[in-house]
Amino acid sequence: MNTILKKLAITPSVAAALLGLSTASNATIVTVSPNFTNGYMEVFELDGTGGPNYSAFQFASGWAVSDIKSTVGASSIVLEANYNTYADNAGSDYWRNNGGAGPGGNKWMIASTFAASSATFFTDNVCNFKTEISNYTFAPGYIVRAFIKCFAGDYSSNNILFSDPLTANSVVDLTLSTTGWANVQYGFEVQGVNANPAFSPGSATAIANVVPVIVYGIPNPGFETPDGAQWGFSQANGHIYTYPTSGGNPGGYAVIDGTSASESWYAVLVANSDQQLSLVSLSLTAGQKYTMAMDMKLLAGSNIGGLKVEYYPGGGSTGDMYPAITGDGSQWATYSFPLTIPVGTTGIKIVPLWGSFSSVAFDNVRFAGPFAANITTANSNASVSWPSVTGRTYQVQKSTDLATWTNLGASESGNGSTKTKVDPITTTKSFFKVIETTP
Repeated sequence: MNTILKKLAITPSVAAALLGLSTASNATIVTVSPNFTNGYMEVFELDGTGGPNYSAFQFASGWAVSDIKSTVGASSIVLEANYNTYADNAGSDYWRNNGGAGPGGNKWMIASTFAASSATFFTDNVCNFKTEISNYTFAPGYIVRAFIKCFAGDYSSNNILFSDPLTANSVVDLTLSTTGWANVQYGFEVQGVNANPAFSPGSATAIANVVPVIVYGIPNPGFETPDGAQWGFSQANGHIYTYPTSGGNPGGYAVIDGTSASESWYAVLVANSDQQLSLVSLSLTAGQKYTMAMDMKLLAGSNIGGLKVEYYPGGGSTGDMYPAITGDGSQWATYSFPLTIPVGTTGIKIVPLWGSFSSVAFDNVRFAGPFAANITTANSNASVSWPSVTGRTYQVQKSTDLATWTNLGASESGNGSTKTKVDPITTTKSFFKVIETTP
């Protein structure tokens, strides 16, 4: 759902708009950058002809990308045959042939350079990996392939899709479903003999990307997709995360329970599987003021949760924003968080925050936007009017101090006409806000 918020303030004789909030669209494009920072090496003995003996496995382990001899740039990757095992091991008959004198290598190596991600990042449950080769100089006998690999949470099972062997001017378009898998890897594999660098075994330059995944709104903003899909989390000590499927505002919601935490340390949720959301895709502009909104209520304890927005590049943030609690906090209430996006920002992370030593429920994380609401006074009454839309629900709330808010009567369903709520003026100053909820 999407909530739009308007705050109005009155005195007995004057009506005035207190705060108007900026509009943001619900379109979000999630991009996966070429973050090929993971390496893995498998080593086998050679057969009698210099090819692989896959039945004579030696070892497998994670290797640094630089040790695999891949060079990752901003938009391209240079893949090379592994030669450091030969160059660094003079006289070794394990790594060199001819009794350790060379001139060739003595092991078959499968070197993988890849990016890794949680499967929940792919909100449409599909990883689409595209790559093209702009330069290829590998000697005959080497095999270079692109791949997508999906794994179970414990890596006990997998589903793997390889491209055909790459050559000069190869164009690859791989698509693999991530449904039912926990982890996803996509990248490149180089197979061949560990090389004597004096013989220039060659390299391939790949321009690679993962096609943008299109989602709508902040992914799973109302926690309606089960188990907190598209949300990451982090904590310091003793907090518990749950995602009830009913009882939210409405439907599903998230809970950060810190009632048993031994210290008042942090616990957070992070939208979009802990990945940045681009400003362009959110229709936001750096340097402008906006307001976020989020529904919360207390399940236990006395401290309501909060929100932080982080800005990239640069890593600055709003800091921890904790609002004043509405009433006793036991009922769902909408809390708003004003922010100004720094100039130069291209992406943000949205981070709901824990309530210290409390159990807090979260729902409907969104950007708030304005609609035309009006307030008038007559005959010692305040009248709050607003245009309604069929299919949307509106709740007027009242405060005398901008800290504690109470519902002004029951919520009303929109029907396309102007709605009005009347309240007697009984205090020196009153504030009103109209909350619009769109299923």
